[in-house]
Order: sequence, then structure tokens, then C-alpha cells
Amino acid sequence: MIQRIQSLFLFASAIISAIGALLVFKSDLFLAESNLKNLLLVGFTASAFLSLGSLFMYKNRMFQIKLNLLNFVLNLVIIGLFVFYLLNLSGGVFAPEKGIWLLLPIFAMGSLVLANRHIRKDQELVKSVDRIR
Repeated sequence: MIQRIQSLFLFASAIISAIGALLVFKSDLFLAESNLKNLLLVGFTASAFLSLGSLFMYKNRMFQIKLNLLNFVLNLVIIGLFVFYLLNLSGGVFAPEKGIWLLLPIFAMGSLVLANRHIRKDQELVKSVDRIR
């Protein structure tokens, strides 16, 4: 349902994850670590599909929250892979290859947190209306 604010947050998370997958796919940064590139590509793609799947599960709000939590953990794993990559660079964390890579999963996680907050508000609203009946 597009009129719900959490749908916009979930769509934003899917777009951010898809952009991350495209950046990893087009990048030549990870040539030495092709396994890491594949893991990041799979992680970003799975995150985008989880966000889209959660977007269409609007009738089952508790399952939607669980999918978002799983997606949040997946984004934590992606951040861990980025940190592992940055620490293994020859220049360390201060190497110029850092870029905006690390911010994409953080923005996606923020969007997921906001979506979960609004999903919980909807759940509480539905419970309060059921109490009145």
C-alpha cells in the first residue's frame, strides 16, 4: 500500500540497496578480492529483495517487522564485510578507496528502523480499534 509512510521507507531501503549492488557490480575496487565482491553483491541484492518482499507483506505486520529485522542484520553483515575490506587495504582505513560505500547500508538501516517504528504504530492502532469493538 503506497499511502503508508512505512512503504516509502521500505521502498527507499530497497532503492539504496539496489544502488549498492550496482556500485559493487560496476566497481573495479574489489578486483583482488573477488569473493568479497560476490558476497557484497549477494548481500546488497538480498537486502533489496527483502525490502521489496516486506513492502508487499503489508497485511501481516508482525511478519513484516521480522523481515525488516532480518534485513537489518544483513546490513550489519554488509558493514562488517566493508570494514574487513577497509582494514585489509594497504593504506588501512585512511586509504582513498573508501568512498561512500559504507554509508549505503547505514542509510538502508536507518530507513528500516523508521519503517519498523511506523509498522508498530499501525499495529498498536489496529489493536486499540479491536479493543473498542
